[in-house]
Amino acid sequence: HGRRPLIFTTFGNGSGQVVLFLGAVHGDENPAVYLLFRLAQFLRNNHQQYPNKTIIIAPLVNPDGFLSRPQQRTNGRGVDINRNFPTKDWKRSKKDRYYSGFNANSENETKFQIALINRFKPSHIISIHSPLGCYDYDGPSSDFDTIVMWMKRVSSENGLPFRRYKVFPGSLGNYAGNQRKIHTLTLELPSSDPRKGSEYFDQFKGMFLDILTLNP
Repeated sequence: HGRRPLIFTTFGNGSGQVVLFLGAVHGDENPAVYLLFRLAQFLRNNHQQYPNKTIIIAPLVNPDGFLSRPQQRTNGRGVDINRNFPTKDWKRSKKDRYYSGFNANSENETKFQIALINRFKPSHIISIHSPLGCYDYDGPSSDFDTIVMWMKRVSSENGLPFRRYKVFPGSLGNYAGNQRKIHTLTLELPSSDPRKGSEYFDQFKGMFLDILTLNP
């Protein structure tokens, strides 16, 4: 456990807008991995359409959980990566599928995401999860902000509700959105069924490309 590589790829090196896509923070949430590999493939062939942008894709943040049999939400040490970020309200929790770890930022997968944020300084982060079937947003906003208005429109187009969940200790939304004021969008796909990957790519590709045209 813990020896599998953490991978990412980048497209462009513009300073206008920097967008970070993250997938499979929870190892049993399958379609995000396929979706982000497909997005990377698309951008490899079409990146010239997005001048002055930097796009970073980390399609498989939790390879140990993803490749374990059966797959598991947590990493190889039994930690829920989305409860391990060093937020002000972080506390150690009981050892279940939401276990926050022995210390905040104790896990390589958390350090990896923070290193990407520190290195590339994204204006927008999109983390893909499943299977709750909704959008969630954390970050600087009012009801009149471009991103919130855009999300409400996307929500009506895709039929997925736009919800503002309570913020969890140690979560990416809490750490990046609330504390670091980065626009952080969580897309919860409607299912974790790996066979749905292609269908979801067709459904959400327009939304991902839309994000790349938002003003920073």
